[in-house]
Amino acid sequence: MKYTIDSGEIHGAASGGFLTAEASADLGIGTIEQKTKNKGTIEGFGLQATIGAEAYVAQGEISGGVEFLGVTVDVTLSGNIGGIGAKAGGAITTGGVGGEISGGLGVGGGLSFSITW
Repeated sequence: MKYTIDSGEIHGAASGGFLTAEASADLGIGTIEQKTKNKGTIEGFGLQATIGAEAYVAQGEISGGVEFLGVTVDVTLSGNIGGIGAKAGGAITTGGVGGEISGGLGVGGGLSFSITW
C-alpha cells in the first residue's frame, strides 16, 4: 500500500508465517548493506551488529513508514506465538541508521526501525 503526497509518500505492509526458526550473529565494519522495507537494500560505510535466535509456531508483522524530502522512516511491529526467542541488532552507516529488538517465551513481540537518506 502506498499513498503519494506532494513531497513524499506514506507506505505500509503486513506479513505472517508458520513454523519459523532463525539464528544469526553478525558484526561488520566497512561497506554495509542495510535492508529497508521500502527501498530494498541500501549500501553505505559504517558499523553493524546483530545477534539472536528465535523459533515460533506463528509469526506476524505490520510495517509502515513515510518518505519526505529524501528521508525515509520505517517502523515494523511483530508478534509471535508458541515459541521462544531473543534478538537485538543495529546499524549506523553513511546511508542511514536502524535497529531491532525482539523477545518472547510462549508469546513475544518486537520492534524495528530504519531511517535512511
